[in-house]
Amino acid sequence: MQEYEDSRFSAHQRLDLQAEGPRQAGERLLHWIQSRSHEDPGSELLVIARRGGTPGSDPVPVEREVERVLRQVDRKLIDWWHPMTPGSFALKVSDDPQMALKRRVKVLQDDGRTADTLSAAGPDPDTDIPPDLLELARSVALLRIEREELSAGVQQLILREIWVEAQALAMEERLSFGDALGRLKKEELELTYDD
Repeated sequence: MQEYEDSRFSAHQRLDLQAEGPRQAGERLLHWIQSRSHEDPGSELLVIARRGGTPGSDPVPVEREVERVLRQVDRKLIDWWHPMTPGSFALKVSDDPQMALKRRVKVLQDDGRTADTLSAAGPDPDTDIPPDLLELARSVALLRIEREELSAGVQQLILREIWVEAQALAMEERLSFGDALGRLKKEELELTYDD
């Protein structure tokens, strides 16, 4: 199976997280998927959380974190994901991540549910975002909702997206989460005035 993976996924299409702790693995994976969604939309990728596991064995902490991140970005930044071997996962980056977000918002406006609420949802932003940053994150989400003329009913969905973007920006630019949210707020204000 590893030979198949090597022939199917080039080095550029693989991310090996075996040497990382769970938190670092989750951050690296999210950053990598976000980068690939901009650089190479529609690409198929492989994430390696561990090697040498036997089918049915309990997942290691890094593996559980990889699954959590994949569930969080499923049908947002990626179209699908599934286990390849014990400890590795294949995924397909969305062809159009922005369109995937718009489809998700439309479903939410239509019946109040999204794929997130029908299956394994990402963490509730009210508990995931540090309390001292929650008000700033909400203000950024409200600016985006107003600018994109979305229903107020999607606030929690957009708040989660803002938090994911802020975390990625903080990692990319080596900023604090507060500074990253501040930059997102400034960008939203500039986009509002440009419109």
